[in-house]
Amino acid sequence: MKIIRLFHTPAASAALQPEAGSASSLQPAECPTPAAVETEAPAASVPAYVVTIPDTALLLRKNPFFIPDFATCCTAQLCVAVRINRLGRSIHQRFASRYYDQKSVSLGVHFVAENLLQELRQTNAPWELAVGFDNAVAVPDVVAQPVAAHTVATLQLNDTSFEAEVPADFFQQTDECIARVSQFYTLRQGDLLLFPLPLVPQEVHIDDRITLLVDGAEHFAFHVK
Repeated sequence: MKIIRLFHTPAASAALQPEAGSASSLQPAECPTPAAVETEAPAASVPAYVVTIPDTALLLRKNPFFIPDFATCCTAQLCVAVRINRLGRSIHQRFASRYYDQKSVSLGVHFVAENLLQELRQTNAPWELAVGFDNAVAVPDVVAQPVAAHTVATLQLNDTSFEAEVPADFFQQTDECIARVSQFYTLRQGDLLLFPLPLVPQEVHIDDRITLLVDGAEHFAFHVK
């Protein structure tokens, strides 16, 4: 199994909005974030940059996320996770929808060591150390409420919530990405594709609690240690 993180902002995006009555003290992460890369990418569904992450990056359900010692600035990016359900390579876009089940599409969180990412970018080095470390990706084991087009996805960090709407053409974007990525990688059952939603990555700290919601219903939650 592998995890493929796509770095670009979906064409149809929603602005970062705190919920009414939520605390306003939480600000977007001040440390450098991959958002700069994503917003500079072409307005297209083909990813501008792809990183392959090992399966050791998957956080086991009910376990807390431990901020690694090398991450002096660690951020959480809200993503949509699409799980591949069959083997395929060089998949035509027309048939890409056969390689995943829309009922299993979920939200997920991708943690990034932003300080390390900045160092790697400055030296034109690969990003894997900053984005693919152990337990950097959290997704639910069971999808009770699948994510679909127009779904309102919420990242709740302690008492502050941030929302984004899944683009109307999300599954078209997914099919295009599967067709493109499968030209370079053989996709296998269980592989995950991570599509970032248009929310500014938020810096996380020890003792934070992260909750993901789909249309207001809790999707899954865990603590940061």
